[in-house]
Formats: sequence, structure tokens, C-alpha cells
Amino acid sequence: MKSTLSLMLFVLLSFISGCYIDKECLCTDIYDPVCGANNKSYGNPCEAECDNVKYIKGECPVSGIGQVVFSGDSTCGFLINILGQSYKPDTILPQFRIEGLNVSLYYRRLMDFESCFYPVEEFQVIHILEMEKFINN
Repeated sequence: MKSTLSLMLFVLLSFISGCYIDKECLCTDIYDPVCGANNKSYGNPCEAECDNVKYIKGECPVSGIGQVVFSGDSTCGFLINILGQSYKPDTILPQFRIEGLNVSLYYRRLMDFESCFYPVEEFQVIHILEMEKFINN
């Protein structure tokens, strides 16, 4: 009875404190993404450690098709629209700085955001690992 009550209290306190229990691991529910050696993104280092997976900081890279658009703000420069979401690349090579250019890319979303004056909006920054012109036949 005493052990059952202790377990119930532990689970209740874990729920209240924003933690969760998984596979006998206790991890906070704080989002601090990491990329596991298995190419799986985890919500935080604890989740990867619970799976016994080595990791690096940040989400795993993903592939996508996007369109290059000029923000209208010379300070902000070019954005890449992927599935209706605009991202600010940390760098974009000159040959891809063409309004309306369709591209296929392999990129990693960073935990950084950059504000633009026009449009007055904040965009998540992405690091482009590979990019090429996309031609849809």
C-alpha cells in the first residue's frame, strides 16, 4: 500500500512539474532539440539519452522543395518559402538569389529567429546544407 501510494505521488508530482516518464526515464518537457546518431530528432537531450543514442545539438536536417522570394527589405534579403512557411537562410549563394526560383534543399532549422522590417515579421533561421535548382518536369 505504501509503495503504491509513493508511486502515485511520484507520477502526480511529475505531471504537475512538467515532466514525463518514459521507459523508466524521467525527462523534463522543455523543448531543446537534438539530432540523434539514428537521424531522429528528439525534443531534448534526455530523450536521446533514454534511447541510448549519441546526439548533436539542434534538429536533424530535412529535405524539402521551396521557392526563393525577396522579402522586399534589403536588410532582410531573401527568404525561402517551404510548404507555406517562410524561413530566413543564414546564407544563400548568389546563384540562388532569384525571385521565384524553385529549389530542392537539405537544411536544418535553427533555434534562431531574425526580424525583418518589411514585412514586419520574425522568421526562423535555417542553415542550408545542400541546395540546387528544382525543375519540375
